[in-house]
Amino acid sequence: MKCGGCGGRLRRRPSHAHSFSLFAVRYSSPAFSLAELMIATVILGVGLLIVAGMFPVAWMKARDQVEETSLANAASAAETLLRAKFRAAKYSVTREQDDRKNNPTGANPYNWFDPASFLSDLGIYFATDVPTWCPGTDNRVHPVNVQNMLVDPAGYPVSPPTGEPRLVEELFVPEELHRVDFDTRFVGSIANLVLRPTLPRSHARFEERLVPPMPLWPAATDSTFDPAANPEIVDHWRATLRSRRYCWAVLARMDNGYWTTDYNNNPHPDLIRGKVTYSNPSSWYDSRAFTMYYVTLRRSQETQRFAQQAFLPATDRPPVLPLVGAAPATPRALPPDRDTVFPVPWRVQIFVPEPVDLDDPAAARGIPAEVEVNSANVPTGPIVTGMLPRGAFLIDELNGNVYKVMRRRLYNNDQSAVLTLDKEITHGKIKQGEIGQAQPGSTGPELRYNPDRDRLRTVWVFPPSVEVAGRDATQPSDSVVFDGTQPVVGIEIRPMVLTP
Repeated sequence: MKCGGCGGRLRRRPSHAHSFSLFAVRYSSPAFSLAELMIATVILGVGLLIVAGMFPVAWMKARDQVEETSLANAASAAETLLRAKFRAAKYSVTREQDDRKNNPTGANPYNWFDPASFLSDLGIYFATDVPTWCPGTDNRVHPVNVQNMLVDPAGYPVSPPTGEPRLVEELFVPEELHRVDFDTRFVGSIANLVLRPTLPRSHARFEERLVPPMPLWPAATDSTFDPAANPEIVDHWRATLRSRRYCWAVLARMDNGYWTTDYNNNPHPDLIRGKVTYSNPSSWYDSRAFTMYYVTLRRSQETQRFAQQAFLPATDRPPVLPLVGAAPATPRALPPDRDTVFPVPWRVQIFVPEPVDLDDPAAARGIPAEVEVNSANVPTGPIVTGMLPRGAFLIDELNGNVYKVMRRRLYNNDQSAVLTLDKEITHGKIKQGEIGQAQPGSTGPELRYNPDRDRLRTVWVFPPSVEVAGRDATQPSDSVVFDGTQPVVGIEIRPMVLTP
């Protein structure tokens, strides 16, 4: 076949021409550049970081939910237990008759009441470090008597049988920390601590305080129980205890009580109107109105231990009421063999340098207060500085206000601190503030502020866990190292009314 354009011949195209063309197209298509790969890697890394950052946030949220649930459950459980077991001081005609018969010239109303559950109730024995005796009701904040457990029962002077826990009572009286087991090393004058009929007994057992509660130690219900013969029961009980991370404590303030240092000197009618008073027998039948502070506590690890406060000699404890010129007290911890499994309250002092005057129109409003710890105004020792980290809660002993430490600034080689609280602290006469002592006024009781007396505040706190190292094994010590975070999850405040 001929073709003019091809020299008279038709030429066959090679059969592999198309394959070469396809092969060339495959290798000439564009690919990802190095810059594009780097940008993609950065985007992927940022995404992974965001996803990874969600895990701790989610864990913290889950932990907060667990603690909020524990807070509500603990407060409800504590309130239910207190309403079922705790009692107001009840006047007893029989006790009065017996007392008058046995003491014709020295009958004492202290002995006329059935056992009470609150230190603030009638007939309680008070301290002597104030100008006069102060019998009767008491509207300060007191811890409610509960049980705790020693970490090292074998080191205690009276060791329990093998495997048995040492459960001890936390019973606070203003002059010292008293327990039924009477540790003679630290109980001072036992003659002044006779178990009066009205002295509170332990109504909240250790196992009932836990969240959730656990079975009682078998010996509590079976007097014949032998720990050495039942090691599997002991191991199970202790394993259950190790799984418990939360417990509750309770503090109470009697709202319709009245008490002051001049109680025996014919108190003014303005001050005792509507109050349950020792000098007014008709009020002994009145209901007791309390403000209850339900404190939920945590221990982050089962190995943590918490020091108990010593209250002897007199320099260890703050005065019962603020007094002009009163010297601040340096608290001390009992020896390590008295350390407990769960936190315990301490009674310490802080200083409020500038409380807000509500009667001054130019005074600041809403600015959180700053308080001093172990400063020149309140030399309590560095032990108090260590027990008040950020997040700690303070309960004012006199007015019952609750404060939270939002910030802590250390100075003086970390031995002193300035604490920023979550609210302001006020005083005033026309517009009554938070601090001051009740005095008769022209129209009724009023709080009168004395800066030399009322700026030194006594508060209840729950310190962090402690180290054993550096502490005296036989005597109370102020050389304590707090090594954990503050143990308070939260505080719920609820009212309670009990009828004798």
